[in-house]
Order: sequence, then structure tokens, then C-alpha cells
Amino acid sequence: DSVLGDDGIGPEIRDGDSGHVSLSLSKVTCHWTLNDSLTSQYPDGDKNDDGGEGAGAANRALDSVTIDLRAGELTCVIGPVGCGKTALLLALTGELRPTSGAVARKYRTVAYAPQEAWIMNGTVRENVCMGRTFDADRYNECVAACSLGPDLNRLPGGDAAVVGDRG
Repeated sequence: DSVLGDDGIGPEIRDGDSGHVSLSLSKVTCHWTLNDSLTSQYPDGDKNDDGGEGAGAANRALDSVTIDLRAGELTCVIGPVGCGKTALLLALTGELRPTSGAVARKYRTVAYAPQEAWIMNGTVRENVCMGRTFDADRYNECVAACSLGPDLNRLPGGDAAVVGDRG
């Protein structure tokens, strides 16, 4: 048995298949169930108890999403916190099962590296430098590239503010 199961998986995508639909979601709705271990790890979605048959008390993660992804094309998933980016990626990989709609996958393997938010105990500057010697030019370039300026201006103490895994 594969991780993705047998439903909807066709032949493996080959180099010559570029441009063909390799993954399709059609009117897919997914829910985080209360007993789902992913609920606490990936809390995207709004609270909703109308999860449909078998969903039980759940949080809606995706609501009637339709998308075709083509082999050889780059697709970017962007949006604000809590809009369902992680839920979409997990649905695409088969880790979040749909409560309604259809999923068609034409691949055998998939790789996904989830975002793992973390921060060291220390100042913002120390977190940006990550243990390297402070280089003002490189630091300022990094802050500008990441658009951290407005955030640093709001922090008491700016980049000298102490942050950490406990807030």
C-alpha cells in the first residue's frame, strides 16, 4: 500500500508529460476532524460543524476548491495566515482526505517539506544573523529583502528586542 492509497493514482509522470494535468481537485471540501492529529499541527480553516457525512464535529479546511496542476509548471500557493494554504498542500498530497468532491492524481511519488516555524531564544538581530558575525551591510540587505523594517519599528527595542519560543 502506498501512502496516498490507490484511489485516483495513474501512471507515473515522465519528462515528456510536461503540460499535462498531473493533479486535479474538483469541488473538493476537506475538514480537520477533532480527533485528527493534524488539527493542532495545521489549524488553517474556519470553525464549522457542517462537515457532511462522516466528518462529525470538524473545522472546514477547504471549501469547494477546484484546481488543475500541470506537470512541468510552477504553481505558487500564497495568502494570509489561516486561509488554507497548508490544507491545500495536504489535500494535494493525500494527507488530508476530502469530505466531498473528486481528486485525480497521476503520479506515484510526491515530496513535501512542511513549513516549520521556529525561533531561537535571543534578540531579533541574533535570529537574523543565526550565529554568524554581525555584518551591518549584509544584515540591512537581509532586513530589506524580507521587509522586516516595519515590524522592527513596531517592536520595543527594535532588532534588540528579545524573542524566543515562549514569546
